[in-house]
Amino acid sequence: MKMKYLSIIASLLVLTAPGVFGQSPILNTAFVNISNGGTFSFGSTTALLDDSGDFTMAANSQVIWPVDAAGRFAGYSGIDVDGTTSFDPTAKLTLNLINGYSPQDGASFELFHFFGPVLGTPQFNVPA
Repeated sequence: MKMKYLSIIASLLVLTAPGVFGQSPILNTAFVNISNGGTFSFGSTTALLDDSGDFTMAANSQVIWPVDAAGRFAGYSGIDVDGTTSFDPTAKLTLNLINGYSPQDGASFELFHFFGPVLGTPQFNVPA
């Protein structure tokens, strides 16, 4: 799916479209803005949000990643950003473990690929 921009303002956007023939869906956009408490969730699908422009998470915004296995696209989605990524300090990145998945100690998750500058640091919500 190709979009010029994706803007989420004080609402919830959940991806529900399954991949075609088992492949992950790809959302191509030129700009992402999640603001005013908006929430973006990958839902139950594994997908790539491919942002060729800037990515902004404003105050109290949130991105939710369901995780059910280790490995990008095998068990969780990703976001690639070519432009500037900006995080408000109240923005939240949340991992949601599903389907009984319990990561091993030391597991890491490659949620973003940054190809431009990153401004600010979000909060991370990771289950214990």
